[in-house]
Amino acid sequence: MIGVLVILNNWFHDFAVAILFVALVFIYIFQKKDFPLKIAQQVYRKIKPLIIGSWIFIIAGGVVRTIAYSKYEWAEAVGKGQVTALVVKHIILVSIVIAGIYFQLKLKALLKRNNL
Repeated sequence: MIGVLVILNNWFHDFAVAILFVALVFIYIFQKKDFPLKIAQQVYRKIKPLIIGSWIFIIAGGVVRTIAYSKYEWAEAVGKGQVTALVVKHIILVSIVIAGIYFQLKLKALLKRNNL
């Protein structure tokens, strides 16, 4: 039973990462395209709870995933090579998220400057 819960946690953790990525891509698009600010504000209001919820689950689910990794995900056939792959994956994901947060803060400032 615990194994099933760990697998579900891992799936939802990956899903939360995907939701966060898509939400941050939307914010990036709003920055680069000439969207009317009113539309950008409305969409941002709708996706902001998704961003916050994704962050909460990414952190909480990540703790569970880290604790359970060696028992439920470690692939003996890959050995230590998977550690390198995980480090590279996390460097890429952290870079994307930092860029997304930058664009999110930039959009917030733009909406604030325009009293939206």
